[in-house]
Amino acid sequence: MSEYFNKIACGLNVMPLQIALRRQPALFGQHNQRCTGDSPHRDTKDIWVRYNDIEDKLDGVDQINAESDFNKEHRPVWWKSYYQLPQVRPIVFDVMSLVEGEELGTVILIKIPSGKQIFPHTDTGWSAGYYEKYFIPIQNYQGATFNFPDGQIVPFIGDVYWFDNSIVHNVTNNSPEDMILLIVTIRSDKVK
Repeated sequence: MSEYFNKIACGLNVMPLQIALRRQPALFGQHNQRCTGDSPHRDTKDIWVRYNDIEDKLDGVDQINAESDFNKEHRPVWWKSYYQLPQVRPIVFDVMSLVEGEELGTVILIKIPSGKQIFPHTDTGWSAGYYEKYFIPIQNYQGATFNFPDGQIVPFIGDVYWFDNSIVHNVTNNSPEDMILLIVTIRSDKVK
């Protein structure tokens, strides 16, 4: 058993979201500031469902990094894609209920094309320390893995994984198809 990740649920129904994403492929990459330059996410495309408010934060910003104002303390807001992809709601709120979440943070869909990856990195910034991070595979084929120093997640569609984003991690897609992951951040009451 890993100390950096743990499967916490199995079998969420992600099929309606898979279908919706096939119908709206242009949603990927509309806001790709996390995926430019030498970012660990440079091989990927995002759909920002819930994130920091763009109106006053991204003017002139080409890349988001831990030092940018965009990643300083904030309360995420729903983006237009939330209303274009209502199929994401039951998944997000099932996870919130499962972990007895008190506050919902960022919700992002990430597409990793075949043969590409999210490069090794640790998540930094305010959000990374405030929320816990969860991963739900929406589309995944044999050969795609989520990797940690003490093991790897071989994702199964609809499973839910908690992971420690302060540890170096990466995702490789050596499958013949795109990998799509849903990342949800949640703050829950800590038992003392």
